[in-house]
Amino acid sequence: MDKYSLLVITLIFLLTAFHVFSYLKLPGLLVYPLVGVIIGPSCLSLVQDVNLIYSLADFGVIFLMFAIGLEFSLSKLLIIKKYVFILGFFQVAITIAIVFSISFIFNVDYSRSIVLSIIVAISSTAILGKYLQDSSELNTDSGQKIIGILLFQDLIVVPVLIFLPYLSGNEIPDTYSLVKNLFLSITIITLILNFGHRPLTYLFKSTSKKKSSELFSVLVLTITLGFSWLTGYFNLSHLLGAFLAGVLISETKFKEGVLKDIKPFKDLLMGVFFLSIGLQVDIGFVYDNYLHIILVTTILMFLKFLIMFVIFRVIPFAKNKSNFKASILLCGGGEFGLVIINYLVDSKFFSNYQLDFVIASILLSMVLNSLIIEKFNLLTNLLNKLNFNKKSLDLYQNLAKFSEFKDHVIVCGFGRTGKILYENLKKKNFEIVLVEKSDKNINSNVKNNFIHGDASEIINLNSAGISRAKLLVITIQNLFESKSIIMSVRNLNPKIRILAVIKDEIFYDELKNLGATEVISTNLEFDLMLVSQSLLLLNNSLGSVMTYMDRIKSKRYELFKGIDIDDQTKIEFYNEINTKLLSFEVKQNNKIIGNNLKFLTLDKFKVKLISHQKFGKRNTLPDANTIFEQNDFLVFSGMEDDLVIFEKFLNQ
Repeated sequence: MDKYSLLVITLIFLLTAFHVFSYLKLPGLLVYPLVGVIIGPSCLSLVQDVNLIYSLADFGVIFLMFAIGLEFSLSKLLIIKKYVFILGFFQVAITIAIVFSISFIFNVDYSRSIVLSIIVAISSTAILGKYLQDSSELNTDSGQKIIGILLFQDLIVVPVLIFLPYLSGNEIPDTYSLVKNLFLSITIITLILNFGHRPLTYLFKSTSKKKSSELFSVLVLTITLGFSWLTGYFNLSHLLGAFLAGVLISETKFKEGVLKDIKPFKDLLMGVFFLSIGLQVDIGFVYDNYLHIILVTTILMFLKFLIMFVIFRVIPFAKNKSNFKASILLCGGGEFGLVIINYLVDSKFFSNYQLDFVIASILLSMVLNSLIIEKFNLLTNLLNKLNFNKKSLDLYQNLAKFSEFKDHVIVCGFGRTGKILYENLKKKNFEIVLVEKSDKNINSNVKNNFIHGDASEIINLNSAGISRAKLLVITIQNLFESKSIIMSVRNLNPKIRILAVIKDEIFYDELKNLGATEVISTNLEFDLMLVSQSLLLLNNSLGSVMTYMDRIKSKRYELFKGIDIDDQTKIEFYNEINTKLLSFEVKQNNKIIGNNLKFLTLDKFKVKLISHQKFGKRNTLPDANTIFEQNDFLVFSGMEDDLVIFEKFLNQ
């Protein structure tokens, strides 16, 4: 068959398979190996020159590793470092140890046992990443755990790629050669990661100024293949260079542009790579051994599920009801396992039987994993129906319990911060609803105000009266849980005020952009308290210290920006220990709308107007002719009792 006929037939098979996979909701990535099997030597034997396809597949693997590196994020790794270095490490280490032991028991030599155990430990970044993105679960707790584990699996790519050349050789290198080459590998990787960022940034900047998409594409190709050649020149894996190039670019602002630019030829070459994997599958072998393949694949998938489930149950910070789902999602094989197999084909590292068995098992696990992902929501709905009566009873009880609450406060989390907030708000006679996953800290004093559940779930927020609440405070200090709660709350009540407490202020903008009204950093507040106490011990007056603190806070906290008070007024206020502040927003139909300062009779109530914010502009000294309008923001000072009476006057 001529090459044009082969191309047309292959494309027809691809189009048909894509439609079928789309209908079955299976990932399109698996279409290529299926078509490879059909047109390969063990089925229709349409492909004669497999070497050409294998050559193109080599480039496909390079761009696959480049894409993995590009999706790898050092900043994301630092944010979820607990999930990466604890959950990820235990998942990989335990899986490798168990699979290695099993392989060794069945008389597989140690080098093949190591490779097999690494292949089993890897999950599919492509399949899981797409699922989390499509299902909007990327920022959920289970989503972040999965991403953390996948990031650690990406990390082990580096040592695996360093040692693959030695595993593919027929002879085991001596210790001196291993140490020498390991030192060389670490040196090259360190030099690339430390000194490669600046020249790459310069190249992309100068290229982007030319505004030529063709030039940009050529630059990306040159960098990818150039780094691949560089590591190959030093007798390291070509794939390592491509991966490092992706990691370097991932930390630049050009990452999104590169992802968009390489997508067409990356998808094409990756498709050729997976097609080449399908060409290697022997249908006759699969038919003769399908029971063994299914049995081994199922056992290994269950083993991976069991390992993850136990890890989630044992490690305290990882305990969550969504862990069952995360464990199931991580039980499949991954594309990097196929990369390892492809790398070792020419060296005859595996026998034909082992090679066929491993490829068939990886592909089957990816298919089964995709089917499990697709059907998991149906399973969840079924389990929810079985548990319907209890959940319905809890819902109706909570709805009845808090049905009369209005303008109340919802507190998410009942740790140390949540307890202190609850106690102080109670003293001020605020109505409060607590939402907390764990009931171990709940005593009889707060039980009547308690909802046991996840604060990001709509059913719990509705039970807490989210539509009628005035303020929601998130005291959990977990970035991803906080993000999930904010997104859920904003969908249910766009107007409610949300106060989020986080540990590090670097996430301030992220939570603000999601919809938090204000974000408080415990680290920042501790630092400010340390500064203020130091200044007081150095004999600075209380007024001057508090004025200085307010200046710092106004640069970060939005609510402080609305209180624009001159320094002298602040000093007078803070030096009067019993003086309090009252902030007041002029709402629709309030009686002071259309009136001036004289109408307030401030002298009668013994209070002062110290700040007036109008139309978003600050006016610290309103005159007698200033007319108050809707949405004006006023700040008064005075004795606490006087302010209470004055507030009643304003709200009459």
